[in-house]
Amino acid sequence: MSNKRALTDIAYEVLSEGKTAVAFGELWKSVIARNEGKGGDISQFYADLLLDGRFINLKGNLWDLRSNHTFAESYINLEELDIEDEEEESRYDEEEDENESANEEEE
Repeated sequence: MSNKRALTDIAYEVLSEGKTAVAFGELWKSVIARNEGKGGDISQFYADLLLDGRFINLKGNLWDLRSNHTFAESYINLEELDIEDEEEESRYDEEEDENESANEEEE
């Protein structure tokens, strides 16, 4: 069995001891310091934080424990996001149809 601790577990300890959210860069430095200078891939650490339900990414790339925030603070209503405008989508479909028609005429 390995004695290697997951970086997210160390991040959990760091955030548990603090009373405020921490910038990602500072969190990374703290985690590496506690892990005896042994790091890993910073992008993998970031992805792991995003996927771990214990953490929440706040505005300004601040990280905290989800348990320190209310549901309203941490919930994103996907229906309120304007991901793609229907008008733009139909315009794209029309352009695609025109391109297909032009290609068929050339053949």
